[in-house]
Amino acid sequence: MKKLIYLCCIVLIEVFLYGCNDDIEIIDTDVGLNYKGENRVGLSFIEKVNEQNKEEEIKQLLDSCGGKLVMDYVQYGVGFGEGFHYLIPVQSEKSGVIDACVIFPVITDIAGNPQPEILLGIPRLVDRGMFVKLPSVQKEMRSVFFRKWKQRGLKVDSLLCVSQDLSIENVGTKVKTQTAENENVVQASTEPLEYRGHIDYYIEIYNGMESGEDEPCANGISLEDRSEIFRRHGKFLFEYAGSVKYPEIYVEMEFLDVTFFSFHYVERKKVIQTFQNYMERCRYDFKSVYGVSDVLYVIDVYGSGGGGSTTNPGVGGGDPVDPGDEGGGSSGGSGGSGSGTTTDPGTGGGGEENLQVVLNVNITSVELMERYDIKVEVMTRTPSGNVYPSVAHVEVMMRREGMPRWQVIAEEPNRNPFDCRRTAISPSFFEVRAEVRLPSGSVLFSNVVRVEEKYPGIAKFKDHAAVKSRAVDLWNKTVAFATANKETRTVREYGSLIYLNTATGEYSTGEDVLGEEVTLDRDVTATVNFVYPEHTPDPTEANLLVVGCIHSHYPLTWAKGGLVRNVGPSEKDHECELPGIVYDYADKIFANDPVDMENNPKKYYTYGKERRATP
Repeated sequence: MKKLIYLCCIVLIEVFLYGCNDDIEIIDTDVGLNYKGENRVGLSFIEKVNEQNKEEEIKQLLDSCGGKLVMDYVQYGVGFGEGFHYLIPVQSEKSGVIDACVIFPVITDIAGNPQPEILLGIPRLVDRGMFVKLPSVQKEMRSVFFRKWKQRGLKVDSLLCVSQDLSIENVGTKVKTQTAENENVVQASTEPLEYRGHIDYYIEIYNGMESGEDEPCANGISLEDRSEIFRRHGKFLFEYAGSVKYPEIYVEMEFLDVTFFSFHYVERKKVIQTFQNYMERCRYDFKSVYGVSDVLYVIDVYGSGGGGSTTNPGVGGGDPVDPGDEGGGSSGGSGGSGSGTTTDPGTGGGGEENLQVVLNVNITSVELMERYDIKVEVMTRTPSGNVYPSVAHVEVMMRREGMPRWQVIAEEPNRNPFDCRRTAISPSFFEVRAEVRLPSGSVLFSNVVRVEEKYPGIAKFKDHAAVKSRAVDLWNKTVAFATANKETRTVREYGSLIYLNTATGEYSTGEDVLGEEVTLDRDVTATVNFVYPEHTPDPTEANLLVVGCIHSHYPLTWAKGGLVRNVGPSEKDHECELPGIVYDYADKIFANDPVDMENNPKKYYTYGKERRATP
């Protein structure tokens, strides 16, 4: 009886203690490797874990920390020195608090892109013990996610949610005393000062929590596209008061280095705020243009105004403000669109906001090796006529239609209007636009014009000397094979591809393509199958391109008696996707006809498409 009372007391004490402890919260959600929840990234991740037999690796990690995966909050992204990876919070089995995370890397190719099947690497645990040993900036990077999970409603160990200004207190650089009306501008300098920021960033590609069926940017965003966004918003940094030239922006896949220049000493706090505003504009574009879930970042500033570190202030706190709104939240900018309205005496007195960049192309569908003219005009329209201001630099760029990467095909400094002539060298549908940099450093873009650079029609090469002589050569090889196999009445056709070198404009033919062997003891159809690679268009690269094909038919000199063959392209020939040429007799031939007949000479026929299709 005493033992029973004793046990009951213990149970009551435990119920009382745990029932009164508000700090312990066991999350009521699907966890672990048997996840059946609604987070599509989590479901996809578990499927890959099972397919690739990674369960034991994860269990060993979790056993070492006494935790379990919280799969409702798994996310997939790239950056912060980890490459592509899955990131999963770990909940303590004992306290119910998030006190660790698992980083599960994705194996990439030599270019840094994930394999199509998403192969998982070796997982790594970041718990309290490892976290406290990390360098300050790496703590900052890891802490970004713990703070975000906390803002999404999870109970997170406070040790892992370090201050956003982690390293500022350790900076020993002193800032000069404030003297100007603007509390952030200290005093003027006779030489431009550099304010540099090193920004580590992470692109949260998908977290599975947003609505919608499509997973955006499954393989991330290319370096070219990242650079375009980061450099475009350099305009905001340039328009910061006192800037003397366009900022220098160096972009890598997981970090960027940015330097802006000013004649004023600027306090560290203002420098950090300026870089934050710059990153928020970039963040908005990444979300709105590419549909990523979020962009997180850690900023280290150094230079004339002192040093420090910060992270984006709104981690997990909702969508960034559209920089095109009046409330754009950008204290270092000019409000509105964030582009400013600098008045340039060379713009006709209307300011840069009244400038137009107009691009015209005189021909919008051209064959390879033909030339066409592109004209770029930067102007302000006034009642008395167009005014053409001075420009610092003009670039004409092209990209394949539907692709993100712009490539420069022509450029010129200090020229307005700018005329250039292009030779079509790469078959595709392209978009053409101009980028103009003004003396102030502002960057303007033109309208976009669609241009087709298409393969040459067969008329361009069917009578070319190299093609016609190759046709005779193929015929001679066909006759030689038939002669060597006359006892078995076996023949075959010979063919070759026709090429255009867009670097030189020269046509040529390729190696022999052997047709299948057929026996002329009955009605048969001989064929030559042409195999050639698809072309990947690049507006800046000349190529050796397949533009057509050529083959020969065969004589019936040693065929079985009674056989007759119609001449010219066969029905099979007409199905060819390339423009083709066949060398054959002028009139119908019969068994035992000699190879050469004075009253039935050989001739060239055309068949197939008029030109190869534009990719």
